[in-house]
Amino acid sequence: MGLPTPSFSDLENIGKAEGQDVRPSLVFADGDQTTAVVRAGAAMFDHCVGWFADQIRQMFFGGATGDELDTIIMDRLQLPRTPATAAYGPITFARVTSGAAGVISSGNQEATKPDSTGASSTYLTDFEVSYPATSFSVTVTAKCSVAGSAGNLDGTSDLSLLALSIVDALGDSTITARAAYGFAGGNDVESDEHYMFRAVNLYLTQRRATLAALEEGALTVAGVTVAHAVEIPDTGVVSVRVADDSGNSTAQMEQAVDVELENWRSAGVYVEAKGMHATQLDLTVSIVDYAPGFDVAAASDTMEESARSRMAGLRPGQAATLDEIRVAIMAPYATQIYKIAFATGAALATTGIVTDDGVARDPTADITPANGQAIHLRSITFDDWKARWA
Repeated sequence: MGLPTPSFSDLENIGKAEGQDVRPSLVFADGDQTTAVVRAGAAMFDHCVGWFADQIRQMFFGGATGDELDTIIMDRLQLPRTPATAAYGPITFARVTSGAAGVISSGNQEATKPDSTGASSTYLTDFEVSYPATSFSVTVTAKCSVAGSAGNLDGTSDLSLLALSIVDALGDSTITARAAYGFAGGNDVESDEHYMFRAVNLYLTQRRATLAALEEGALTVAGVTVAHAVEIPDTGVVSVRVADDSGNSTAQMEQAVDVELENWRSAGVYVEAKGMHATQLDLTVSIVDYAPGFDVAAASDTMEESARSRMAGLRPGQAATLDEIRVAIMAPYATQIYKIAFATGAALATTGIVTDDGVARDPTADITPANGQAIHLRSITFDDWKARWA
């Protein structure tokens, strides 16, 4: 067994012992110049020990973060981090009556209504489409102009026409644009946790036609960050559920995955891609008891990141248990947080059934999503219960 890494106190004691070995009468007392010299030396060496330990840490998947993680995974496996991707989906243009024939040009711009901060997302049509005189509506695929999860839409979004060329070309000011089927596939840059998970499991995907390999094949499609393959024993059919970071998908995404999986499936085995929809979860967590000096507000971001990282790994149909959520929240501060509790409300039955609007709030029991759905943590709020009732 190797020697333990010396602490600052160990280094200080070594310095004192060395000094007294040279001059046995040497005394080290607080405030003395001799003590100051020894502690300064111990501090310098302690910094060197920390730097060296950090360099060693960066040599392992579990220790490296950010660019360090990219460097080591690319060096070992030649597996790049998945970049941010833009959301895509169909836009339907409609008018109240039939009218003049015209053309909606490629790259035509539509946008969501500005939110409370004034921010909005812009979408560009993928190709030119004709608008026949007798048609009330036409549909064309489009992509968000900026990569990231902000471009995803839930299917109830009205869009503004940024380019009035449509109105001019068709001579109809009643034309509207709507993302009736939603936009999906918009993801932020792959997180360290997800990137490391793919790297650790990469070798399991190298033999194609396995379930793990089919999942990896689905993940190579732009916009897909979640994939779960299941074989139906009675028929031999393999179903691969796919979604983006938000837990949602579109028909375009399913079609793109179907095409890609032809390169991964075994001959004679039917493989189909299916979409997913997210079961949104809103949580209120009370920090009931903790160590003196612990700052709930300052720790909130870290606790939220830990909870989101754990729940991002939930597969379709997999229950989110309160115990695993509790462990994830407390993990970064395991020695400082003693007890947490979930606020309970009437919005959810004790069985953890989702409410009518598709959002689970403050569950009193484990939550099991419906078939084809995955739990997605939409929001989490931390309540400093101890301070509030002190």
